[in-house]
Amino acid sequence: MTNSPSVLISIDRPPHISEDLQPSELVGAGFLEVLPQAAITTTPLANGGKGTAEIFGGAKITLPTTDIAGRLIEASYIWAADTATAYIDLAAASGVSAKTTASSLLLNDSYGTGVLIADAETRGAQTIVLSLGDGLTIDGGTGILVALGAQPLDPRGYAVPKGGGYLGVIESIDTAQLNIKAGAMNWILLADAPFSLSGETGVAKIMGDKLGAAPADIEILENSLSHWAKILEIDSTKPGLGAGGGIPLALTWLSRLLYGNEDHVQILPAAPVIAQSLGLAELLAATDLFITTKANSTVLELAAASPALTLLAAPLSEHPTAAEFKNLGRQLAQKYSAQQAI
Repeated sequence: MTNSPSVLISIDRPPHISEDLQPSELVGAGFLEVLPQAAITTTPLANGGKGTAEIFGGAKITLPTTDIAGRLIEASYIWAADTATAYIDLAAASGVSAKTTASSLLLNDSYGTGVLIADAETRGAQTIVLSLGDGLTIDGGTGILVALGAQPLDPRGYAVPKGGGYLGVIESIDTAQLNIKAGAMNWILLADAPFSLSGETGVAKIMGDKLGAAPADIEILENSLSHWAKILEIDSTKPGLGAGGGIPLALTWLSRLLYGNEDHVQILPAAPVIAQSLGLAELLAATDLFITTKANSTVLELAAASPALTLLAAPLSEHPTAAEFKNLGRQLAQKYSAQQAI
């Protein structure tokens, strides 16, 4: 048995926990109660949802904005001045931290995230890395556009109400007040899943089913997203356009409007980008035991190629406490000890 193993702990942050709780560190503290000789290294882990931005490092910027229902909140993002890059989680202002219902999917919008983006531009941002997971809006990015000064209009020339349920009445976009500097930034969009705009992998169906939305509302959202893609003259079959509730649609349109091409928008799978930023492969190479709660394929492939033993922790409650994370660490230490004793 290895009494002093080197242990790497990478625990995904559940969407409903306090920002003050550090899951990896708490699990490590519990592990050390059972195996105090262990050499613990902890890293955060995310898959493109809440908590992704903080992985990249930088100054934490907090400011007033709005949630998906238009209520005043505070939200944060990470600002890396040395690279003129802002790391923003859609979930920070437009995600699962805000209460929602199935019916509100038609009305939720991403305006609050647009406020964070606009603030980043005032600080000199040239690139926005926007993680699209854990969002609860299917507005095709219209909320972000409004926050940046581009207003969707109906056939009568009136501003279209917020939310994905009204995308189907958009006929044009007023760009007279567009924040050109903000719109002209480079956009790296980290998708937690390869959502499409419609069908079985469509974001409306997947999110709607998860929240128990009525089939009629899901159909409205799918048709609205398709209409929005036509207005923007974007190929609706392009992979990943449904991520973040269709936000790539709006940002792709901005790139084409301001540059004449789509080169300034990248839609990337989140897991490989995050793993590279963490240096996960290098950390695993020097690890005896790898503990994680996120069984995404990228992490598991890296773990399988390393000499480390991998233990996947069972999911905790929806609102886990510090005590639960520490207890998880104790249980995993006991499990590791038992395996080594065989």
